[in-house]
Amino acid sequence: MRVVPDRPQGRRRDREGQRMLRIRSISVLLSLLIGLPALAQSGPVAASALAPGVTAALGPDGALTLTGAGAPAGTPRLVSTWTWPSGGRPQRSGPVFTAVAREGDAGGHRGFSPDADDDGDGRTDEDLLDGVDNDGDGRIDEDFAAISHQMGVWSQARGAVRRHVETYHWSWPQLETLVAARFRQTGAEALEPLVLRLTDHTPWRQLDQVCLGDDVPPTGPLFLAAPSAAGEASRWLGVVVLDAGGPRERTERVRTTGHELQVPLRGGEVAVALASGLTRLQVIDDLAAGVRLFHGMTDPVTGRRVAWLPPAVRPSVPAGRIPAAELLAGGPGRFVLRLAVAADQVRRFDPDLFRLAGQPLGIPREVVWEPAAAMARDLDWPDAPGAACDPYAVLEATGAGVLLFRFAGAWPEVADGEPARLTSVLADGRTVTLPVSLATPDTSGALAAGGTLRLSPRLLSTFPNPFRVQTRVRFEVPTTAGEAYVWDGDGPPPFAPEQRLPFADGGAPVSVRIYSVEGKEVAVLFAQHVGPGIYEAGWDGRDQLGRTVASGAYICKLQIENSSVTKQLIFVR
Repeated sequence: MRVVPDRPQGRRRDREGQRMLRIRSISVLLSLLIGLPALAQSGPVAASALAPGVTAALGPDGALTLTGAGAPAGTPRLVSTWTWPSGGRPQRSGPVFTAVAREGDAGGHRGFSPDADDDGDGRTDEDLLDGVDNDGDGRIDEDFAAISHQMGVWSQARGAVRRHVETYHWSWPQLETLVAARFRQTGAEALEPLVLRLTDHTPWRQLDQVCLGDDVPPTGPLFLAAPSAAGEASRWLGVVVLDAGGPRERTERVRTTGHELQVPLRGGEVAVALASGLTRLQVIDDLAAGVRLFHGMTDPVTGRRVAWLPPAVRPSVPAGRIPAAELLAGGPGRFVLRLAVAADQVRRFDPDLFRLAGQPLGIPREVVWEPAAAMARDLDWPDAPGAACDPYAVLEATGAGVLLFRFAGAWPEVADGEPARLTSVLADGRTVTLPVSLATPDTSGALAAGGTLRLSPRLLSTFPNPFRVQTRVRFEVPTTAGEAYVWDGDGPPPFAPEQRLPFADGGAPVSVRIYSVEGKEVAVLFAQHVGPGIYEAGWDGRDQLGRTVASGAYICKLQIENSSVTKQLIFVR
């Protein structure tokens, strides 16, 4: 018997097969279209300017780079590489997921607000921004932590292995030279290390973790990369590993092979902070800020700690906390910057960033701390052990005293009519203007032995200071060299202390003047030709036209012939 097929049923089967084929084709096409924009993307997923010419960019391949076109000559360039686990059959790659978010975005609230738990289940950040339903509730990306002013996200799966990269950058002034990155991997037993490679083969320099200061929580090792070419605009790079663990474990985990750092992932995750700065001290302080960010802040009400929350913006430095400065001759081809520091005044100046009238003084060869009641301490800069981390900790520069920065070079010139304005940068990145006076360079050859001869600060005193109504200025015209001068040198002073000064039996031109911190003359309190003795003048906070000046810091300068000494005055209206 011949069986005749049911033609209508066969046609229905054909139509069903064709429909399923079309569905599969559409599914494949949609998957390709979904992945196509990210895969074909040529520009970075997220890019943040850390400094002129220095950019942190998360690429479409998940690589993180620092610096780019326009970077100052000699600035090291860093690229991260992260290889997929090897062995076994090649795994098919899924589409790349990329995104850019910022704090407060819908689905990504964070901080101490109850909105940080976006889905209201009592947990936070359990569904990453990666296009995947991580918490299995049928929704995607509804409860992730949007971190920083710009968070870049890159995520991709190969078979059962998924890799996820997040970069964080803040636009706050104290954090803009810093970028943080977090690398995660799931679904793989073999975890390949993250490699941070300097493309110009500049070697990494490892520093002890104590460089980050006593107030910074424990973290991984710290590495720096110096500019390969000297230059005022050349920048350093630095990286610190942010995960926890014991000191020995943290140090041994990171392998250094010249220009490469191999950072293993522990538990499938690692976080790092990278910074770019003009000097090593700037980079170290920026990395310390990154460590504080990683550990976050604690809610004073609930006691809950939240990671990646930046501290408050650093306030500007009040004028009363800025020491007075004096630039002194230190012998042929040398000069000294002297800062008289009170106990409550700032002192963590970056030694490499002093500028007079906009011109850099250069890098000092030595930094000296003369405490008020102890022996002086000195260190070679920047080559002394530990000095690269915190020279002021090495010098034990606490309390009141005098800081000396000794430079080798020509006496800095200030153009006629231009105020002698001295600026510097504190180790935490804040720029300050210091009141400064310039001592006339000594050309007599008396300082050839190697030292500084300066007028004694005991010759000038003020009381009260700070003042509201009037301050008394007491000054002395000395008789002997021992009364007049202080010798800062390795050998004996080039004078006998009992030696009488040339004007001891006659007189000398003596003046007491008030200057603004920009070097502009405000008032003349005394200007006469007088002999040795003790004199007094007063200042009521008015300028030469009788106008009351603004509150703030001023410089009182005693000039005796070609030598001078200064004191800082604080006027409070």
